[in-house]
Amino acid sequence: MRQLSSSLLLSRKSIRAGIGAVALAAWLILVIAMCTHHEPWRDEVEALSIATGVGSWWQLPEALRNTGHPILWYLLLRIAFGLFHTTVVLKGLSVTVAFLAVSLFLWRAPFPLWVRVLFIFSFFPLYEYAVLARNYGIGMLLMFAFAAVYPLRKKYPLLLVLILSLLANTTLQSCIATGALALLWFWDEGYGAANSRQAKTFAVLGVCFLLVAFSILGSILCCIPDSGFAPSSALGGPGRGLGGAIAKAALLPGSDLDRILPFPFRNLLVYLLFAGLLIWPPAAVSFFASVFLYGLFFATVYPGGTRHQGLVLMTAITFYWLVRERSGAPPNRGGLGRRLLFVHKAVALFIIPALLMQYLWLSYHPIKADWEREFSSSRALAAFLRSRPDLSEAILLPEPDAYAESLFYYLSVPTYFYRQDAFGTYFLRGNRHRKDASLGELLQVARRLKKETGKPVLILMGSPPLEDVPPWERPNHDDQTFRWTSEELKDFYSSARSLASFQGSILDENYELFLLER
Repeated sequence: MRQLSSSLLLSRKSIRAGIGAVALAAWLILVIAMCTHHEPWRDEVEALSIATGVGSWWQLPEALRNTGHPILWYLLLRIAFGLFHTTVVLKGLSVTVAFLAVSLFLWRAPFPLWVRVLFIFSFFPLYEYAVLARNYGIGMLLMFAFAAVYPLRKKYPLLLVLILSLLANTTLQSCIATGALALLWFWDEGYGAANSRQAKTFAVLGVCFLLVAFSILGSILCCIPDSGFAPSSALGGPGRGLGGAIAKAALLPGSDLDRILPFPFRNLLVYLLFAGLLIWPPAAVSFFASVFLYGLFFATVYPGGTRHQGLVLMTAITFYWLVRERSGAPPNRGGLGRRLLFVHKAVALFIIPALLMQYLWLSYHPIKADWEREFSSSRALAAFLRSRPDLSEAILLPEPDAYAESLFYYLSVPTYFYRQDAFGTYFLRGNRHRKDASLGELLQVARRLKKETGKPVLILMGSPPLEDVPPWERPNHDDQTFRWTSEELKDFYSSARSLASFQGSILDENYELFLLER
């Protein structure tokens, strides 16, 4: 009988392992297929251009000013490009990071197999943090790595320090998760050390704490923008008082989480996520502190888009991973302990899976749109330029400047960013360019380039097309403004000939390409 039970147990493990392997293979096939259809947008390609465009490693921090991102993603891109010398490393690195994250979750997370499979096919691991080549997927991987290594914290404390230090340097928002996980670790270990009066443990924790704190500080310093500069979508300003933002983040913690909790009762859901962790109070307090800081950050520094709010979800899942791994036997076996265990299981096995299923439904339309249509018109533009040998030496002059950044994934074209009066592969953010420009200035620069170089000049005009109607201006990103007059518009259309129009993008990277003739 005992031998039969062992055989059945091994058989069940083999079946679960087989299902997991099939699910992981299916995930990888889907992601690679979607990547082949996805055209990288300028925010994706800009990171690769910055990483490979600087002369040395030491110039990277300066190049990152005003991007709002720490250095880790750029270092990885520079290393990958140095090894393979192809822009495909942008997609390859993103898929690799996401694959490692979902593999770790699938094989190590203490959730039922159906929950683990549901997670890896939900919106963030399948698309947002895999197909879209940004730095946010590294945060998912490192949070899961922390949870997987945490049981070995006494043996390998420096490994946890390394994971947290890297996590702090993935995104500015990930500094919040870093602090919350560090708080849990130091609280957990420090409490035990205090009870046993282990001075050595306190000393080790103190050193670890300082190392993690310096990593967070370094990440923040790397993200400090030029004086007086803030991205166009940053909020901070009159009408968003700090006191009101603090109260809102503390009492209504779900207010700024509309992308991951698209329900009118999102604040209640956050409190339920908190309640499900009360079986281990340090985890509950650390998690709520992270949600509070995320809310405060979104309200006063930078608003939480889908990719940013996804990190809140990853933080919650990481804390549930840690609690489930710890609470196989609840520390309090009394009535309160049983009730807290029931709440934990209800949230972990019902509410979180329900959210993941909701993401499956919500992600259908954006994934379908990316599959069927162009995310950016840059691939079509690159194909057109390759088909015109007579334009092989042409200089590209884009307006807005940043709209040309995604082109460099497909084709290297001499590009002149006229707002900063320089050739380059990416547009410098911040106060290092002119905010206001006019069609007359653009045309003047184009004529000067043609005269000085003797090469064709292509003007890449972003959509919508310029029209001779008030107010004769349009706002661009980073608080830029582009203006024109009726006379400038007539001069432009009489001096430049339209070669092609690219209007297939589901976002804003649609263009009309003009050739300067006089």
